Amino acid sequence: MSKINFISINIGSTGLKFCMSRYVRRSFIIEYLYSYYFQNSISASNLQRDVLKKEILNAFRNLNLKYKKFVISIPEQLVYSRLIEIPFVSEKEIIDSILWTIKPLLPVDISLVNVSHIVVGTKYVNNSQYLEVFVVAVPKEIVNEYKYVFDDLNLELIAIETEAVALSRLVKVLCNEIVQNQDVMVLDFGYKSSTVIILRYGVPIFSQSIEVGSFGLTKSISVDLGIDFNQAEYLKTNIGIDLSIEQNKKIYFAMLPFLEALSSEISRIILYYKDKINVNGLRKLILSGGGSTLKNLDLFLAEKFNMDVFRLSNYHNKLLFNTKSISLPNIFLPSFEVCMGLSMKGYV
Repeated sequence: MSKINFISINIGSTGLKFCMSRYVRRSFIIEYLYSYYFQNSISASNLQRDVLKKEILNAFRNLNLKYKKFVISIPEQLVYSRLIEIPFVSEKEIIDSILWTIKPLLPVDISLVNVSHIVVGTKYVNNSQYLEVFVVAVPKEIVNEYKYVFDDLNLELIAIETEAVALSRLVKVLCNEIVQNQDVMVLDFGYKSSTVIILRYGVPIFSQSIEVGSFGLTKSISVDLGIDFNQAEYLKTNIGIDLSIEQNKKIYFAMLPFLEALSSEISRIILYYKDKINVNGLRKLILSGGGSTLKNLDLFLAEKFNMDVFRLSNYHNKLLFNTKSISLPNIFLPSFEVCMGLSMKGYV
């Protein structure tokens, strides 16, 4: 049985998600899930070190954890990411080749970022072999901010990665049969914002944050129908997008501006993909995140974009859960999908 080497933390603007997992006999066991919500939202673009440190301390007191090593995920809007092609080189030469290629593409000096990469695969162009590489550049200022927080708490931050990379790991574990032979779009529908990811062989080749989240849908229902937020959340999840019954159309039309904004962003990314990556377009879409529970969202997007749409939550049964420490009826699993993928780092 594998040991728990670290705790994964998904740091969002409204709170923290914690996860611990083990890899046993070719299966993942989720040992612990915990969410902690901030008293006030923290801006992703302006990390408030003292506030974050205080919130992490409060969460640790509630968790009573003894582990000292951590891996965290950060939002896409904090990093620069891009798929590049480089001539096929040896493993020793790949870093220099990546840095040389990515340098003119960055909006900041390359000395100001930490660069990491994932080799996606190889391709041939005019009988010459190339490597396809997904590159992520994180500003050192942001890395240092998070490092300071953990150092001040006498904790070891062993890795930082993006939400897209973390989530792609879970997608690959749960839906490998979907992603292994074709490019697939993933919509991680979050609370305040969402991320669109394109995977190739289960590895990101594109990721972009969009400012549309499930909070906006719920708030719009609440305002338009004159009901409280909890009632609006219930209607969104249990009735959702439904034009078959007249009384439900009010819910749909309340959400429509946000659904149109979401569709517009997805359309733009699909057009970019066709123009820059593959003229044949995308045929499959995987929904993830807390906002993916919007009822009939899968049917809405399938009809809108003529794609096969899958919910990642339908594949959670491939995971094992320690029910002694996790009360599944009280855990909203879709909101933990990034964090669960992060906890699998080193195994996938």
